[in-house]
Amino acid sequence: CADDAYAAGLAVTLRSAAATLDPRRRLEAVLVDGGISALHRERIDATCAAAGIGIEWRPFDADRLGDLPISHHISRTAYFR
Repeated sequence: CADDAYAAGLAVTLRSAAATLDPRRRLEAVLVDGGISALHRERIDATCAAAGIGIEWRPFDADRLGDLPISHHISRTAYFR
């Protein structure tokens, strides 16, 4: 699960995992969209496609979380995980 604040880190993590994977295997990732902009999503898609990573995006309705407390170190996206 990621939002725009973690989009770059997500792409790097996936690329690194694919680079160290046994070459006879293919990485498939299911990503929960916690508020990723179209631009960041396109960049993640392009990075993963270049590395041969299969991606499946899943939406998440943040309203389901209700009024959970948010602070400077716990974002709404943290609850998605």
